[in-house]
Amino acid sequence: MRSPAEPSRLTAAVAHARRRLVVWCPDWPVRAVASSGIPVGESTPVALVAAGVVHACSTAARAQGVRRGLRVREAQSRCPDLLTLAHDPELDARVFGPLVDLVADVVPHVHVPRPGTATVGVDGAVRVHGSEAAVGAILAERVVGHGVDDVRVGVADTVFAAEQAARRAPAQDTLVVPSETTAQFLAPLPIDVLDEPELAHLLRRLGLWTLGDLALLPEPAVRERFGALGVACHRRARGIEDRAFTPRAEPVPHEVSTFFDTPLRRAEQVVASCEEAAERFVADLAHLEQVCTAMWIEVAVEDGPPVEQRWAHPRFFEPRDVLDRLAWQLEEQPPGAPVVGVRFVPDEVVATSDVADGLWGDRDDHHVRRAAARIQGMLGHDAIGLPVLGGGRTPSERQRLLPWGDALPTAERPGPWPGRIPPPAPATVFTDPVPARVLDRGGRLVTVTDRGALSASPVSWEVDPHPLRPLQSWAGPWEVDERWWAPGEARRAARLQVVGVDGDAWLLVHDGGRWWGEARYD
Repeated sequence: MRSPAEPSRLTAAVAHARRRLVVWCPDWPVRAVASSGIPVGESTPVALVAAGVVHACSTAARAQGVRRGLRVREAQSRCPDLLTLAHDPELDARVFGPLVDLVADVVPHVHVPRPGTATVGVDGAVRVHGSEAAVGAILAERVVGHGVDDVRVGVADTVFAAEQAARRAPAQDTLVVPSETTAQFLAPLPIDVLDEPELAHLLRRLGLWTLGDLALLPEPAVRERFGALGVACHRRARGIEDRAFTPRAEPVPHEVSTFFDTPLRRAEQVVASCEEAAERFVADLAHLEQVCTAMWIEVAVEDGPPVEQRWAHPRFFEPRDVLDRLAWQLEEQPPGAPVVGVRFVPDEVVATSDVADGLWGDRDDHHVRRAAARIQGMLGHDAIGLPVLGGGRTPSERQRLLPWGDALPTAERPGPWPGRIPPPAPATVFTDPVPARVLDRGGRLVTVTDRGALSASPVSWEVDPHPLRPLQSWAGPWEVDERWWAPGEARRAARLQVVGVDGDAWLLVHDGGRWWGEARYD
């Protein structure tokens, strides 16, 4: 069962606090395994394995050359006595939970990026305890008192810098990076601390070995060459907070359950029997001047574990929306046994004033929402899709259809997507590319060389059925070498943006020795 949660009214203030404090427990996955009863001594070399590689290892294992990211065979060749165990993320989180509560007793609104690391905004606690070092000492003392003999604390202007400070602090001690000196502190650190191996490897090949080297580059150049991931790492290296600070929300003391006298087998019966509960769920929150934007629905069945799923809403849930999600859940995850009860638990709620209608009425048409919901009720959750942009290299890969009623994604899939064209995205993407030609000043066909450059400067182009037209400007090419390890699936292509003297803009792709019109900027 998931704990419901509500963003506190203090969350915004905490999120914008200027100073961050990170509590870090080294080798936490190994420590969690030891605390679960598995006999792991300090002198025992231990490696936790996930997906065939070392996810974490003990100090004794590192002393014999074992490192995170090694394949199991190589790790065992370096350390024949290595004890390998499967990594259990749920165990990491379960064992770390009590420590998060200890931190929250001193500084509320804890953000947990991963088990073993906790982040807080420290400004308010400093006003109570006197200094950042004092807050760090109190937190370290509490964690050590819980039985963790190695805890380190770092304080800086950003979460990334505070974590790097914690990793360089002595055991049971606090390292404070003075305000406004974050960039200077980060500059000598190796590029590997970004924890982006592929990007770090590429940066080292370009001669960028430290965060200071990366920070000296202009951001537009980083964006063009490395995309959104490169920009995020560039900002971290400059001491700029590049991601939202989302503290752990406090639980909402509100949920609605309904249980049936007779177990129900049909989904329609379950949904109809939950109408009163759905109305009460929304009305109780409205009484608190709140609305639900994300929720858990738990379906209890006879002689089996409950079936639960999280649902998000682009605006907020009304009773009909709650019942729609219940129906979709029963369709997508058939319980497999008679249903004995249903539980609605809010996961994210906001104040009613935050989603109130504007001066000129509703922000989207109520009739459209209800019609879409009715169609989904008849044809399924995925029957109506909303086009959104996601991560990917090609324009067609970036197109996604999000089921109507789901919350819009806050971020695209992680990249770096080498070869992806820079923004803006084209408005029209053709299902089947159309033939095209790009010509130089002498009327010869422009091609892409083995080095990924154009054979000549283009001066005109044509896309079937449009006639040959002069070029005003062009950008690229952006080369893509996909699945080179699979001979039957390998593809090497290059994309070129062209703009004619009439303002017509196209995205062309050179593939298989020919030019094609792949998309158009309307």
